[in-house]
Amino acid sequence: MRFIETFDGRLIPLSRLVQAAAKYPSPGFAYYQLLLDDGEEVRASVPDWNAATRLGPSIIPAAPGTTVLIEKSEWIEGEDEFYELPCVGWKQATGRLLPVCMTHGSVSTLLTGVKHPCGRVETLEGELYSDLDAFRAAQRAELLPDAGNAQGDPAYPASVSA
Repeated sequence: MRFIETFDGRLIPLSRLVQAAAKYPSPGFAYYQLLLDDGEEVRASVPDWNAATRLGPSIIPAAPGTTVLIEKSEWIEGEDEFYELPCVGWKQATGRLLPVCMTHGSVSTLLTGVKHPCGRVETLEGELYSDLDAFRAAQRAELLPDAGNAQGDPAYPASVSA
């Protein structure tokens, strides 16, 4: 297991990372802001980040229970709008971490989000939802903005309006 040392001297397993972003608060000073699987944010130096991610395999193992949400090409009412596949790791790409899952084909255009072991759901755009239900409600509101709650339909959350 690989670890990264934070500014406060703690060693954090790389598998706990949810998001990493390079920050440049002033000329000549940079660090990485890291979001952990429990919602905690920590900072690490650029040399520590480089040492932790450069050596060894290019995929950082994901925490057990992390799943990738993949949009179904056709949605049938009463069923989930997406599949859940196990996330096996994280790959660094263009300064951020992307989920890696085992599939039999390409799913990059259908990747909807990642569900973390704590229940929180995150989109690739960085939007965070407290749980899968909140994520589903947001997805339905985006797909069906004119449907639902105006007629008191219980299939749609109260936050969705006509």
